[in-house]
Amino acid sequence: MTNLRIDEENYMAVKAQAGELGMSVNEYLNKFLDKLSVYRELVPPGGRENGKRDAVWELGEVGKAVKKKPIGTLSPDDKLIYE
Repeated sequence: MTNLRIDEENYMAVKAQAGELGMSVNEYLNKFLDKLSVYRELVPPGGRENGKRDAVWELGEVGKAVKKKPIGTLSPDDKLIYE
């Protein structure tokens, strides 16, 4: 537990956004921080070659750049799906 120090203008904006979603400021900030950490894992600071982070709709292109690894022996059901 901690005390968060934030200026009143930002607090009121966050409070309004949380209220629109039907949640408390605490719940809203926790969800926001969780999503931010996932985003940072997907797109590291500095982004890609152009120096920008990729837009969400471009993540498919990011996935194509990932080297595929074998997933091991497939079950008969998995073979129907993946082969």
